[in-house]
Amino acid sequence: MRSTQSIARAFAAALLLCASAGPALADDGTTPPGGITPAGSMTLTRLLTLHRVAVGKLDAGVAKTVTETDAYREGNLTGTIAIYESGDDDRTDVTVGTFHSAYGTLGGKAWEQNRNGLTRTMTGVHDRGEINARALRHAAEGFASHVALLGRVKDPVSAYVVRIDPPGGRVEYRFYDTSTYLLVRDEEASEGKRITYTYDDFRTTKGIRLPWHTHRTNGVADNDMDWKITALSYGDKIDPANVAIPSSASTLSFSGDKTAIPAKLSGDRIILTIQLGGHKVNMQMDSGASGILLNRAVADATGVKSFGSRTAETAGKYLSSDALIPKIGFGDATMLNVSAETAPYVASTYDGAPVAGLMGYDFIAGAVMHIDYLGGTVEAIAPAAFKAPAGAIALPIRLDDGVPIVEAKIGSATGHHFIVDTGADRSMIFSGFAKAHPADVADQGLGDSMTAAYPYIDQIYGVGGKVEVRPVQVSSLTVGSITLPKWLFDVSQDAPSFEGDDYDGLIGQDVLRNFDVYFDYAHTTMYLVPNDRYKQRWG
Repeated sequence: MRSTQSIARAFAAALLLCASAGPALADDGTTPPGGITPAGSMTLTRLLTLHRVAVGKLDAGVAKTVTETDAYREGNLTGTIAIYESGDDDRTDVTVGTFHSAYGTLGGKAWEQNRNGLTRTMTGVHDRGEINARALRHAAEGFASHVALLGRVKDPVSAYVVRIDPPGGRVEYRFYDTSTYLLVRDEEASEGKRITYTYDDFRTTKGIRLPWHTHRTNGVADNDMDWKITALSYGDKIDPANVAIPSSASTLSFSGDKTAIPAKLSGDRIILTIQLGGHKVNMQMDSGASGILLNRAVADATGVKSFGSRTAETAGKYLSSDALIPKIGFGDATMLNVSAETAPYVASTYDGAPVAGLMGYDFIAGAVMHIDYLGGTVEAIAPAAFKAPAGAIALPIRLDDGVPIVEAKIGSATGHHFIVDTGADRSMIFSGFAKAHPADVADQGLGDSMTAAYPYIDQIYGVGGKVEVRPVQVSSLTVGSITLPKWLFDVSQDAPSFEGDDYDGLIGQDVLRNFDVYFDYAHTTMYLVPNDRYKQRWG
């Protein structure tokens, strides 16, 4: 049975479009809090035992079920959260204005449903929270587990401070009240920032003492989240439908087995022509985007309503809002009542035509998407009608964040979390992978030659700003059964908000342009069919 604290953190992690919200702070969340003094006679094992006693246990004879309702605030938007738990199964439904999303666990399988009704299974790409929780459980049982009692502090609360830092986890500082031994504050490092949760208004229900108020902040007020329990009960009978995995919506509608999507290639960037509020608008098809992003000025001009505001950060900081698009047309195909994000996105094609945003997961997941890089065409295929073409190389993909993740080898080093990104001009290795595998990310000559010829800091542009990179030619890139020798990458230079937690890099257009590409999100598979460009170069 999960605590209110774990529910709050799970929900914050489930937010797809604002998960990276926050400024690039000098404090990356790993440094311990100031003012720590010795803990006296207190030990880690004793503290965790006192905490367990303070939280209590469910009264005898009460069934292990939970029904909870919360009042929720996200920035300046308000809503409600409904939580059901039955044994090890749980489901959380979130309603904010007109938007609904959900997530949970059923039969040991974690899942999420986004605001456009698309449901996907979680595969454990982001497992740091569970690794930390496991380390804490082991510490409570007296085993060595990379958990340490650092001492006690007076500010911001009088508390004992415990540091958690297991391999594969994240740096976390937990504050246990010196009088009650309850967890009243939690600071964790995520994407180069310190995320702080505070807990208060503790109440006891059926033997369990929990905080009825939780607050989350990354230091920027318009990104704050706030939970207040309004109703909580244990032992009630739970309807199985309340913890069921919801079916996934069909976001893209078209007649027949397939339809052409109006598109053209501009320097291998896939530019879609969409119909929006009586206007034709260019959008980039971007598999590296976990949703749909629309330029705020274009949204205003076409009558798309925006809701709320928050400070987000990808390649740089920017203000974003939620939006509801009544209709998007793609030739014969349509999307209706589409949840999206608006931001001051600015881009253009190689011939200077403005590009108004990105069409990511919510569009691509609506069908099997076929990209013909040589022909410059895109078509949507009904999943029931799709058969993998002859000679296709099947690659399993993971979609935990709404972006396709594949395994790839750089030289002899394997990275399990490379994002297939149609929006990336050049493939990229993230700084964490480069530091972990210096021999395999050693330049084979071309990168150094490029740096010598152009001895300036290189940069690539993304949503909100730019990221510093350096060119590196590696000995080989292997994806599935395909090995590409002497491949040129960009290596990002410590850009945690752009890189995100747990990712190794990007597989971009420079690789994909050598294939016909099929994204079959419904079956968590993508297919590569070598085209003439590939055959001319490698046979």
